[in-house]
Amino acid sequence: MRDGNLLSEGPGADSASKVEDSGVADGPRILNPQVAAYFHRDVDAFANCLEVKNGIHVVNYNGEKIDVLVADHGAPVTVVFFHGSMPRESKKPIFVGTNFSGDGIFNRVSVSDPTLVAVPGLKLSWYAGSDRQPRLQEVLRKILARVFASLGTPPERCVFFGSSGGGFAALQIGRYFDGSCSLAMNPQTSIGRFHKGPVEQYLKSSWDVDEPKDLPEHVEHDVIPAYSRKFRNTVLYIQNENDWMHVAYHQRPFFDSADSASAIWSLIRPWNDPKEMMGHTIPPKPVVKEILDKTVASVGDWDAAASSLGFVRR
Repeated sequence: MRDGNLLSEGPGADSASKVEDSGVADGPRILNPQVAAYFHRDVDAFANCLEVKNGIHVVNYNGEKIDVLVADHGAPVTVVFFHGSMPRESKKPIFVGTNFSGDGIFNRVSVSDPTLVAVPGLKLSWYAGSDRQPRLQEVLRKILARVFASLGTPPERCVFFGSSGGGFAALQIGRYFDGSCSLAMNPQTSIGRFHKGPVEQYLKSSWDVDEPKDLPEHVEHDVIPAYSRKFRNTVLYIQNENDWMHVAYHQRPFFDSADSASAIWSLIRPWNDPKEMMGHTIPPKPVVKEILDKTVASVGDWDAAASSLGFVRR
């Protein structure tokens, strides 16, 4: 499995078919009719809703939609899944993590990157938004805070999980939730250091700019400066050592700059034959499942989980 396709995609079936429409008609996306769908007029309406029920929540933001799949299993820990690069023909919304059942283990929240719908033709947009949804990073934090409150999960029992571009989102968003865990696999740590083609396409089609430095100041396109200062979340950083580009341009600069007094753990292994030129691969699924299971089972003792899994404290 390469790049963002680390986990099976598609809506889960965690609740009966039901639609509650608060005034926003669905657009050219495909929602699973077996999953309850709840439509919210705007971000404030979602933030003030009485309860975040199981199902797909469609939140209107600047005329575009943000899709969030919520599965409440009454567990003490909640895991948020972010996807990475996806084929252009992928059905939207894209929900990864649905092949991890989570029943009785963790509550599952899967967020589909809305820029892949708002800006047709993109495969990757790092949950960093566009000129159609210019403060997406901030809005996603607000949406997730409401979900956590409804689930009864404090930030210190939340895990943000993603690979590649989804790993960037796990690092970027997780930092704002004190005590949480960002579990990132082969992540980009700076959008501008990724491959030139996808970066230029994203910048031009989403923001009509040529360089990351030209993005609005509030858009966080590089997490390294933020993590060079003291931070209050724990980072579990998984890196395939055969992925030379990510090692050289993302992992090493991140580790070299990160605040040494804060909690960063790394697991660096060769998970493929380097002769195959497939370095940007994640660990085998059983390994990923063990990492996630033990992290969740720690119920917030992220350091203990990391140590038991063979991670090294940086």
